[in-house]
Amino acid sequence: MLAASLEQIEKAKELIKKLQFAFRSESFENPVLQHHYASVEAMALDRDTVEEISDFTRMCPLFTAIVANSSSFLFCLTGLFFPQISTVYG
Repeated sequence: MLAASLEQIEKAKELIKKLQFAFRSESFENPVLQHHYASVEAMALDRDTVEEISDFTRMCPLFTAIVANSSSFLFCLTGLFFPQISTVYG
């Protein structure tokens, strides 16, 4: 059975810390409720169409930041765990 070295373990822990972000459910609007409110508003204002809503729960605004912060680190980690791959791509 293979065992990870202490350096690999520490780098993996560092990666997990880099990938974490503060999640708050209040930061995301419920798209079902937003559509309902838009429908009620359209009825109240006697409109023929319901205003289009944006579903921000299907987007990951932090994805770009996560990739930017961790891509070089991931390459380093790959070299630790799979040295034969990093010599091919590095």
